[in-house]
Amino acid sequence: MILVRSLLAAALLAVVIVVPALMSHGAPAGGVAVVSAAPANDSRHPEKEEKNRNENWNANGNSNGNSNGNDNGNGVDNGDDEPNPGRRGGGGSSPAAPQPPASQAGRCFAMGQTGALTLILDGGTVTLNVVAGSTFPRDSRTTLGKVDPASVPATPGPRVDEIVFELRAQEGCDGATIGELPADANLGVSYRVPADKAALRLARLDGSQWVDIPTVPDPTNPYVSATVRRTGVYVLYQAR
Repeated sequence: MILVRSLLAAALLAVVIVVPALMSHGAPAGGVAVVSAAPANDSRHPEKEEKNRNENWNANGNSNGNSNGNDNGNGVDNGDDEPNPGRRGGGGSSPAAPQPPASQAGRCFAMGQTGALTLILDGGTVTLNVVAGSTFPRDSRTTLGKVDPASVPATPGPRVDEIVFELRAQEGCDGATIGELPADANLGVSYRVPADKAALRLARLDGSQWVDIPTVPDPTNPYVSATVRRTGVYVLYQAR
């Protein structure tokens, strides 16, 4: 019994002496090394780690400054590398040329409605006025249109700035053509050339003849007017 206790004590003493020595100086050749829980600082495959670092740098640290490789900084390359078209030549687009006057003007007057219809010609302006006290008793469309001066007979005197036009009327807003307005209307014409006001005449083409209608000149403005009911081609001329 005493021998067994002595052997156990000797074995315990050997463990106490050998284990610290192994931890301080490493395991002797042929022994079992103690493995530390912390990772080793030295890599066993340095070339693989270098490759991984390069791949990670290329994937996450793009060196093009905006991570998209385009030239407009908005994440989408639209291929529009040319300058703004509106700035080419330093002045942008040139202003549009003025449009010529329309060849005709139309308006549907409702029953009892007043108002004006205007057509701008090269030599003046024609206006049809439906006034209070002479409104249309039913809906009617009226139209003023340009007429080529060369297509009509000569007038008894010189035409005033080639002012020739046609007055048309329709039943309702889109009905059949009618020969008269539903009621009398005021027809006014302004002109842009010097003229003898006392000699100015508005006339309507009847067949191949011009028929004068009572014409009132404005005393201070280049303007004449008349009361009309019949549709047809009209002209402004100066009697001899």
